[in-house]
Amino acid sequence: MISTFLPGASGRLSALLATAALLIAGPALAQITFSDVSTATGITSKSVSYGASWGDVNGDGHPDLFLNNHARKSSIYLNNGSGVFTDAINSLDPEHYWTGDGAVEDTHGATWADFDNDGDQDLVVSTGICCNIQFMLNQGGKLYNRTTQYGFTGDADQGGRMPIWFDYNKDGFLDLTLLTFYGAPLYKQSGGTFVNGKGGTNYTCSDDQFAVLIDMNGDGVLDLICVHTGGPFAQAWSMASTPWKELTNMLPSTTSVNDVVIGDFDNNQRNDMLLLHGALRPSQVLAFNGNRIEAQFINNDRGFSFKSNGVLQVQLDWSKTFVNNSNIYIGAGGGHPTSVNFSLDPNDAATHGIKPKNPTAKNGELHIGYDQASQTWTFMQYWGNQYIYTYIEIQSATTITNLVTTGIQAFDGPQLPVLLSNQSGGLIDRTAASGLSFRMNCVSGVAVDFDNDMDQDLFLTCRNGVENIADILLMNDGHGNFSVVPNAGGAAGPIGLAVGQAAGASETVVSADYDLDGRVDLLVTNGMNLRPQHRNNGPYKLYRNLTPLRNWIELDLIGTNSNRDGIGARVYASSGGVTQYREQGEGYHRWSQNQRRMHFGLASNATVDLTVRWPSGRVDTYINVAANHIYKATEASGIQQANY
Repeated sequence: MISTFLPGASGRLSALLATAALLIAGPALAQITFSDVSTATGITSKSVSYGASWGDVNGDGHPDLFLNNHARKSSIYLNNGSGVFTDAINSLDPEHYWTGDGAVEDTHGATWADFDNDGDQDLVVSTGICCNIQFMLNQGGKLYNRTTQYGFTGDADQGGRMPIWFDYNKDGFLDLTLLTFYGAPLYKQSGGTFVNGKGGTNYTCSDDQFAVLIDMNGDGVLDLICVHTGGPFAQAWSMASTPWKELTNMLPSTTSVNDVVIGDFDNNQRNDMLLLHGALRPSQVLAFNGNRIEAQFINNDRGFSFKSNGVLQVQLDWSKTFVNNSNIYIGAGGGHPTSVNFSLDPNDAATHGIKPKNPTAKNGELHIGYDQASQTWTFMQYWGNQYIYTYIEIQSATTITNLVTTGIQAFDGPQLPVLLSNQSGGLIDRTAASGLSFRMNCVSGVAVDFDNDMDQDLFLTCRNGVENIADILLMNDGHGNFSVVPNAGGAAGPIGLAVGQAAGASETVVSADYDLDGRVDLLVTNGMNLRPQHRNNGPYKLYRNLTPLRNWIELDLIGTNSNRDGIGARVYASSGGVTQYREQGEGYHRWSQNQRRMHFGLASNATVDLTVRWPSGRVDTYINVAANHIYKATEASGIQQANY
C-alpha cells in the first residue's frame, strides 16, 4: 500500500516553527538535557525493584507505568495527561487481587501486550517459585486475574523472571514464553486459551533472566535471544520456520550479561546490540563519614578488617535464617549474638581473637574478632558452597581507619561492554572503535534518539555493590561512535551509600515519551539490592527530556492480519537522505519494557517517508508524512494522526 500524507494547516505550521527554532538555536541543540521531575509528577515511591514496564492500561495514548515493587504491593502509575501520575492500582483492580494474595507475591519482570487483539493492553507479571504468573486481563480499562482460566495451571513460573510475547506461528495471535531459572515454558494460543507450544520447535532455553527480540541474521524475522543467569551469554533462536533453528553460534562468548541494549547505532538498517556485563549485585565494602561501613557479599569467602577502638553497632541481614544465629561466631571462643543486630565492645574479652574457618561447613558463616594489639576488627564471611547474600552495616563510636578488604574479585568491579555491530557478514565487535571501550559498572540501558538528530543515543544505569554511582549518557555522532555527556545531561541520578544515604542502587531504565512532546523521557529504578530487607528502598526517578526540540514523529502500529501489536514488524523512516530503522520488539530488556510506540527524530526535516513491513508479509508505504505528530498506522488501512 502506497499513500501520500500531506501536512494540514496545523502540521505545516508546527513544521515551520520547529525548523525556525532549529535555525535560530543552532549548535546549542546538540546538548541533551534532562530534569528530575519525580516529585512534581507524583512518582515519589521508594522500593526494592525488579524492573519497570511502560504500557497504556486505559488506552488514552498516554503511557502508564507498572512497578512490581518486588514482593511488595505493586503500583500502576496512571498518566493523567497533564504531567502528573497517580498510583491507581486499587481502582484498576476491581476484584482486589493486588490487595489480597497478589500483594505479597514474589513479583519480577512484567510485560504489556494485546494478546487477544481486542484493542487494549493486558499485563502479565512474572513471579518466583511461590506462585503462578499474574495473568491480568484488561476489560474496559480494569485488570482481572485470569491465570487459571487461560490455561496457566500449576507452577507456571518455576522461578520466573520475565514473560516475552511474540507470534511464532504467524496466526495473528500472540504466544508467550516465560523466562525462568528452571526452564522456559512456551505457551501457544489455541481456541481462546494457552496450551503447551514447545512441540516440534526444538526450543530449549533454560536458566534465564530475560529475553530480547532482534533480527540478528537479516532474514526479516525477529529472532529470540534468551539471556542466561551468569555463565555463557545466551541461546538464540530463529523463529522463521518450525522447527526453530538455533543461532547461538552467532553470539560471542561473553559471560554474565546483565542487559542487552538494541538499536541501529550506525544507521545501516540492521539492529546492533550493546552487551552490559559483570556481577549483577557485586560484592563491595565501603567506609563513609569516618565511622560507618556498609558491605555486601554474595557467595565466596570474602571479608574486611579495619582499625577502631570504639564500640560497634552492627546490623546484619542474611539471605537465610540461621537458628539462634548459630552461624555467627564472635571472638576466638566462637560465641553467638542473640540477634542479627548487636553491639561489639573492644574491651569485652569475648570479642578478642577470631575463630578459624571450618573447612567442612555446609552453610554460610560469619566470623568476627578483635585484635587488641593492633586495635583491628576482622569480619570474614565463609561461603559453605550454598547461595548466601550478606549485607553488613557497622556504626563505630570512634573513627574507622585502615579499611582492608579480602576476597573482592576483579569481576566485582567495572567491566568493558561489548558492542556488536550487525553487518551482512554477521555480528562484528566494534567496541574499541565506538568510543565505548572504557570499564563501567552499568547494568541496564536504552537506545533512544534523545536529541532528535536522526541517530540513537545511549543511556546506562550504573551502581556498585553498596553505593549508587553516576549513570551515563552517551551521544551518537550518527555513525555509531559515542561520547560521554557530562552529568548524564542532568540524569546522573542519586549518588551515595545505598542505605546510609538512601541512594539505593541503580537497577533498570525504561524509556517513554510520557508527556507526548516528541522528546523521549526516562524512568530509572534504584532498588537493585535485595538486602537489607525493609531498608533497601531505592527511589524511582522520572527524568523529563528538555533538550531543545527538533522535528520528530511517533508511530503506533496496529496489526490486522498480523498480531494487533505488530510484534515483528520492521519500520523504515526516510528523510533528509537518511533512512532510520526500527523493529517492533516491544522494548524488552532485563525484567523491563520500554514504551512500544516507535519514535524517530527528524532533525530539520518537515516530512518523512515511512515503510512498514508487517509480520504477515504485507508492506505499507506512506509518503510525505508531516513531522511533529503521533500517528496510528493500521495494516492495509493507511495512516492517520492520533488524537491524544
